[in-house]
Amino acid sequence: MRFQDIDEAFVLDALQRYDLLLKAGSVNKGKKTVILCSGADKYGCPSLEEHGEHLTIARHYKEKIGDSASIVQHAASEHLEEILNDRNINNVFVSGHASYGCWMATDRLVRWTDVSEMATDHLKQGLFVKLGCNTNPPDEQLLINGQDYPVPLGYFAVAKHEAIYYGRWEIMRTGELQNPRYLVNYERNSLDKQLQALTTPSLAATG
Repeated sequence: MRFQDIDEAFVLDALQRYDLLLKAGSVNKGKKTVILCSGADKYGCPSLEEHGEHLTIARHYKEKIGDSASIVQHAASEHLEEILNDRNINNVFVSGHASYGCWMATDRLVRWTDVSEMATDHLKQGLFVKLGCNTNPPDEQLLINGQDYPVPLGYFAVAKHEAIYYGRWEIMRTGELQNPRYLVNYERNSLDKQLQALTTPSLAATG
């Protein structure tokens, strides 16, 4: 199993941390929504023009959600880590350049592997929504038993994986998050099954 330079031990550790939070019932209590708006272009360089586009999308969703939502402009990776561990926050939106399992924050590229290490206090009961492109580069996939599996950015941050969504222009215009065709993790059942198998005693002992 490989994800660029990520080995099986890393994934097993991430799964164990996630499982501990899930079994302990460690979830948020609040109902707030935070929309993180990146100030970087797709290369990671600061861009006021790109930030303006990301902010337009963020404001669109804030208007739909109402006063319970707030926007963080020029959001960096530290902002994401902060809200992932804030129990007053239920829903997480990230706006900016992205792929299936990554988001370009203002300061750096944040991968699902980073999120697995950021979410240490609890899991979100609400939504994790990525408002950006949804490309799926081969080098970002997790190779398990000879087959590639895309891992959504928020996979290790939410209590229910069906609460993960991606944003394309249809969503950005209409806000139709409840339409099943907008679910980011359409491979969820297959991915969950493969990752769960890694934690069984037989495989874990021989890994």
